[in-house]
Amino acid sequence: MSISKELYPSQEYLPYEEEILRNPFSLKLWWRYLIAKSEAPFSNRFIIYERALKALPGSYKL
Repeated sequence: MSISKELYPSQEYLPYEEEILRNPFSLKLWWRYLIAKSEAPFSNRFIIYERALKALPGSYKL
């Protein structure tokens, strides 16, 4: 199975990843990350949405 290199976070998104690792249950952090990735391909944003929903399964905002 080959995972595309574009699915890994780039240097510019590492601060978002670090914040989410510290506090994965913060909707605000996930939302800010998704806004920052709004221009990214759908497949990249989809993975972030999936991760956010695993951390916050009852969130209607996601």
